[in-house]
Amino acid sequence: QDGSLLLHASQELKGDKEIVLEAVRKYGFALKFASRELQGDTEVVMQAVCQNGLALQYASRELRALGWRHRRFGWRARLKALIMGAVRQDGFDMNLACNTSQSHKKVVMKAVRQNPSALKYAGDKFRNDKEFVMEAVRRNGFAIKYASKELQSDEEVVMEAVREQDKRSWTNRRA
Repeated sequence: QDGSLLLHASQELKGDKEIVLEAVRKYGFALKFASRELQGDTEVVMQAVCQNGLALQYASRELRALGWRHRRFGWRARLKALIMGAVRQDGFDMNLACNTSQSHKKVVMKAVRQNPSALKYAGDKFRNDKEFVMEAVRRNGFAIKYASKELQSDEEVVMEAVREQDKRSWTNRRA
């Protein structure tokens, strides 16, 4: 129940992602006792920081650099910077983000631009937001399946998805 018990675990268990994830979900500061490899794992760090924003201080230097550029701001700003950096680096999967990040406009838009399927993990307000859905379907028409039912019935959104898929199939035929 108390993630701080990771302190007393063997080195092998401190490197076990499943165990560390469980610990940091309950006690963000357990990240301090995780292996160096897991302190650099985006999913583990996100879970720790979502539980306690100050746990970011125990993340790897590379991940901290993404968030600590905003040192003068609070942990929420650093978390946002970490998420934005993760999105920029490797198409960060929105399902790893805290609920607050999933509802932050800039974070969600960046994720959707990087990977239109990120719309699946965005908050309801974005799956209902025509601007966001249009951005996603312009990049990949199949993203329409993550839009709200209302926008799946919107003629403009559907046409954009069809156009994008048509462009994609035309490009594939020419290759």
